[in-house]
Amino acid sequence: MFCTFVFMKKPIATKTTLIGKSNTNPEYLKFKVELSTGEVIPAYGKTLQDALRRANKDYTITKLRKDIRQIYGMFVVLVSIILIVLASIILL
Repeated sequence: MFCTFVFMKKPIATKTTLIGKSNTNPEYLKFKVELSTGEVIPAYGKTLQDALRRANKDYTITKLRKDIRQIYGMFVVLVSIILIVLASIILL
């Protein structure tokens, strides 16, 4: 999935459930959010809208980090192959 962040579709929250107040910060509420992708993630916020905004931002950042790691890994492999080819040409 090379460069999926360019074509990434944002998941849609299909179901939200209020779990209760946050244990660490009582003014925040904890929600369980089911996404259209089938994932279930926790979301925290002062309101449901705030929690969904935070969850969406966190999901996007996590997805971008994963894609960047994949791109970096491909770059390392490509540079390694180029160095091996150059070394073999020089030694011949």
